[in-house]
Amino acid sequence: MKTLFNNDWSFAKTKADDSLENDWNADYKPIDIPHDWLICNAKDLYETSFGRYVKKYDFGKVSDKSIRLYFEGVYMDCTVYVNGKAAGENKYGYSTFEVDLTGKLHDGENEIKVLVRHRSPNTRWYSGAGIFRDIYLIITEKSYLATDGVYFHTDKTADGFDVKLSAEVVNPDGLTIEFTLAKDNDILYSAEIPAETVTKTALSLNRLTDEYIWDVDSPNLLTLSVNLKKDGKVIDSSAQMVGLREIEYKPDSGFYLNGRHIKLNGVCLHHDLGCLGAAFNKSAARRQLQSMLDMGVNSVRTSHNPPAKAFMELCDEMGILVDSEAFDMWERPKTEFDYARFFDEWYEKDVASWIRRDRNHPSVIMWSVGNEIYDTHVSPRGCQVARMLHTAVRKSDPLCNAPTTIGSNYMPWEGAQNCAEQVDLVGYNYLERLYELHHKEHPEWKIYGSETTSGVKSRGGDHFSLGTAFLTHPDMQCSSLGNCRAGASADTAQKIIALNRDIDVCAGMYIWTGSDYIGEPSPYSTKNSYYGSIDTAGLRKDSFYLYQSAWTDKPVLHLMPYWDFNEGQLIDVVAYTNIGDVELFVNGRSCGVKHPDEYTVNWQIPYEKGEIRVKATAADGTVYEDVKRSFGDSAKIVLFAYSDTVKADGEDLAFVTISTVDKDGNPVENARDRIFLTVDGGRLVGFDNGDSTDYDNYKSADRRLFSGKAVAYISADTSDGVITVTAEGNGLEKSVITIEKVKSDIRDGISTLENITDKGDYKIGSDVPIRKIELERSTGIELTPDNNDCNVVATIFPPNATYRSLKWSIVTASGIETNIATVTESENLSAVVHVNGDGTFRLRCSADNGSEFPQVLSEYEFTANGFGQPVFDPYTFVTACLYSDSISLMDEVRCGGVSITADNNIVGFKKTDFGKYGTDEFLVRIINWHKDCPFGFRLWEGYPGAENSALIGEFTYQANFEWQTYKDNHYKLSSRLTGEKDIYFEFDKTDLRIDFGGFLFTPRRKAYERLCSVDCNLIHGDTYTKDGTSVKGIGNNVFLDFDDMDFDNGTSLIRIHGMTRHDNDSIHVHFHTENGRIEEIVEFPGSGMPITVSHRLPDIRGKVKVEFRFLPGCDFDFDWFEIEPALS
Repeated sequence: MKTLFNNDWSFAKTKADDSLENDWNADYKPIDIPHDWLICNAKDLYETSFGRYVKKYDFGKVSDKSIRLYFEGVYMDCTVYVNGKAAGENKYGYSTFEVDLTGKLHDGENEIKVLVRHRSPNTRWYSGAGIFRDIYLIITEKSYLATDGVYFHTDKTADGFDVKLSAEVVNPDGLTIEFTLAKDNDILYSAEIPAETVTKTALSLNRLTDEYIWDVDSPNLLTLSVNLKKDGKVIDSSAQMVGLREIEYKPDSGFYLNGRHIKLNGVCLHHDLGCLGAAFNKSAARRQLQSMLDMGVNSVRTSHNPPAKAFMELCDEMGILVDSEAFDMWERPKTEFDYARFFDEWYEKDVASWIRRDRNHPSVIMWSVGNEIYDTHVSPRGCQVARMLHTAVRKSDPLCNAPTTIGSNYMPWEGAQNCAEQVDLVGYNYLERLYELHHKEHPEWKIYGSETTSGVKSRGGDHFSLGTAFLTHPDMQCSSLGNCRAGASADTAQKIIALNRDIDVCAGMYIWTGSDYIGEPSPYSTKNSYYGSIDTAGLRKDSFYLYQSAWTDKPVLHLMPYWDFNEGQLIDVVAYTNIGDVELFVNGRSCGVKHPDEYTVNWQIPYEKGEIRVKATAADGTVYEDVKRSFGDSAKIVLFAYSDTVKADGEDLAFVTISTVDKDGNPVENARDRIFLTVDGGRLVGFDNGDSTDYDNYKSADRRLFSGKAVAYISADTSDGVITVTAEGNGLEKSVITIEKVKSDIRDGISTLENITDKGDYKIGSDVPIRKIELERSTGIELTPDNNDCNVVATIFPPNATYRSLKWSIVTASGIETNIATVTESENLSAVVHVNGDGTFRLRCSADNGSEFPQVLSEYEFTANGFGQPVFDPYTFVTACLYSDSISLMDEVRCGGVSITADNNIVGFKKTDFGKYGTDEFLVRIINWHKDCPFGFRLWEGYPGAENSALIGEFTYQANFEWQTYKDNHYKLSSRLTGEKDIYFEFDKTDLRIDFGGFLFTPRRKAYERLCSVDCNLIHGDTYTKDGTSVKGIGNNVFLDFDDMDFDNGTSLIRIHGMTRHDNDSIHVHFHTENGRIEEIVEFPGSGMPITVSHRLPDIRGKVKVEFRFLPGCDFDFDWFEIEPALS
């Protein structure tokens, strides 16, 4: 008997302290299983802590029974205790494991404890922590069917399938096994045979119709029942859904299912479910997978770990092919506390668990034993481990229900290519350029794209212009237009779609990723990833419709962006379609017809309030349209349920999308209103808006909308009736929706405790975010010396926003601040733009809505001509993308860096002004993606190697690699750079991937420099002569002033170098500070030659004017002086 064991558990989180492992004194609270304790605090999703689970259970009489606990997943490094004694453990976290309680229990009530040790970092993404999948209690006689011991294999024949069956039995003597294979009530095979340790049978099924065959278009499943009998009585049984199918890979043409060629249009998926965290829920997984099917996906890669058992069942049921993957690392760790700590001891057990559990699923078409494994690149040991893992897979799947593979980003190099020989299929991560080359070199290899197209985009995150490829913006969002990528030459999604479609030797591809997931928020350091075509709330992004256009036969016409900008602002309008030519209309006026290029058409037009509409006519004459309309502030809340019913089984979920409309009923697509929910008759279990920058608690009943939407996850209880959801917000007409609870089977052992009612720190009206900043400018787009100032006025929407602070800046088209112009804020939400040099730039006005960084951006584009090139200030960080010269156009990467390649390795910055005092120190900011390999670069004055250029210095860059993180190296020059110069960085020609973020020089600080007397700001008096760097013959009443002396480190000593022709001259040194004048007198003795005289000073701080006064009777030659900072 196998029963669910999820109910009646209590949980406590404790400090991660090995010395306190046996101390179970804590504050325990009842919780639901599956459970993820990390998701309860969005501000600390990677907390290092221990989780303690306790359950007391009455096992009754325990003699003559086999009693086991079956855990589907506990993350990670856990130990199970029975009555205070360790009974079992598991390290990996993603593999199922069984704990034998037999002999450890006493009659009646026993105590089960589970200790989970979560130490961070242990993955590169969000893992969650806890008992995050189901637990089962298995009680049988001493003879029983071994867990996951049934094996089902099919071979296609000319008119049917040959089937091989086996089952493992513990203590089989005198027993029989009955195998039954049926479709509904149609029994295809039934046989009872003597039981053995491994009981095998075989059968042939002929003349089958399509309704018996499993396929992606018709995923027909059969029921395989296995009964273990003793004297004719069933003493143990198992039942599972299986499918009749054949898979084949051909080196020249890819993947075949049941003899039919299928191109794998796949996505990678991580295991978290947004606001539910890692805690598995079948309804949420079904919704996610249905979205993938709607997008045209036919396969998923379970990156980078085995999924929940129910996930595999869904893929069988829904006709989704699965690249089942385990291990993001082998023996070499990627993070401090990852599975590499346990790999050598545990990999065989975990592979066996993984393969035995899932080998009978017809959806499985690959076993991937690793992702981007560094071991395969750096050592022959990697090949040995690859072979070991392949062998371990074959031990549990000897008949090859699915081939083995590795997803590798190291395929250009020999080590990974050797490892490819150890597995059945060769997976390439972001290496499409190698498919055809490697096919020629290795014609027997079966090739596919295991990871491709990691384009980043936010839902509703439109950043212009479309023609500029860039990665980062201050709002920490990524453009949904498809232009948020690492440079103009970076592969677009459209290009990769075409490559996958057109390269025959490639079996298909898995885009990174189908859905956003928590963690890995490249290119930022926020909360969620940006890679998906649906967000963490399950809401569709614009890119969803690009893939749907390419991967489905459904007519698609999707228009973006939303239509609410600044009057006259240039807006890129994009449509995705698979229908045909598309015509754009603005307020009824045609902007012309365009033919799609890889499912994409675009226009650039000035914004005007009203509507934009696209129209396309299919070959059969059907006309399709999509429209976007201007809108105002939110007036009414709109609720939409994914389904109008929910099963009253305590586990099913209803998904309610919350949005708003304006007073005219138009959707407010950039709404940020805070919504407050009340749920009656059901349980709110999560609330998400998909915004990676929103750290509000997932387990709260209030949340802001993001890009106009949010989603509530609502679970039914086990009673009949209806669920009523009420949504309210400041100044908004509230909305109510009801969802019918449908009577359903209820699994014994479920837990239905969680019910979110907490409204957090906010009340209605206390948080009214800015939705839009509307700008109006006094000039057109072009500014000239005759018209170089532009007045801009901002208006905040809604007018009652609780946040009023605006920030103004001048940025490049890719959002990097530039000095091409300046902006000065005026009163009444206005500003003045003043041009400094030629070029294009954007005025940006932003509001943070109380957040750490801007949330609302509003922009106008400008062009400046006739001003000349602006000057670079090397003493403020110069972002590399502002370069003025290079071999060819450079690809812009994260945070305004540029990508250095072997054929584009020179970056120049003309008119860099080092000033009078100059510098001899600088830093460069770089990401060296090829780990820790050093490389060289040179700094030049003038273009490297050109006539009249000069080499300033040669340097070596070396830094420990950290993912997506620029690292600084500091350098010293042999001589000082002064004045205005054209400087160039020349990097070694290398195959290494180098992202050059920019540079910063350290100015020599005037206040503490050796200053020549002739460099004073002002000299006046009766008698003196300037001679080179000195002032000589100083006589009556001569004053020398040195302005802007910033003594931020104080003063301790002044040295004066010169010569008096008297026995002594008294030099009066006055320090003019904000608080008054400080006078010092330096007595300078006669010597007949120049000498240096030192004089102690009080600690003077701040910005000061230093004045040297020479009174009547002096006869002094003044060479230089210097002042020492205060002693630390």
